[in-house]
Amino acid sequence: MTMVVTGYKAWAAEQVAAVSPRKIQYFEMTCTGANTDTAYDLATTAGTFWTATGGSTAGAAAKKLLYKIGALASYFNDYHGVLKITYIRAAAASGTAFTMAEGTATGIPDIAFASGSAPTSWRLVLSWVMPSEIQPVETSG
Repeated sequence: MTMVVTGYKAWAAEQVAAVSPRKIQYFEMTCTGANTDTAYDLATTAGTFWTATGGSTAGAAAKKLLYKIGALASYFNDYHGVLKITYIRAAAASGTAFTMAEGTATGIPDIAFASGSAPTSWRLVLSWVMPSEIQPVETSG
């Protein structure tokens, strides 16, 4: 595994809703890896991704931040970045298609690519809807 977390940040934005405004929490992570690194299993604390990246300062901090956000959020909202631009979400990973499954209790997704077509340098942005009583997280590293 050659996956490395090169940076991360978190910020929030207010979203107008019919009943009341709600907060959208964003988490951005930049990563590098080989095109054969297929398992970006972010929801699995001891999975392939965090085993490969969790030993670095940025990787350990990104993991801690991501799990904090996942625990506070009402539900997972959306994904952005290179996944929406370059890849197609599908039922099976093949070619430029990826799969995404939401983690059990965290609302954090597990992402899988086909070997040979995984991104080698990418920016992943995930978002969640936060409960109104929770103060969103804002940090970077």
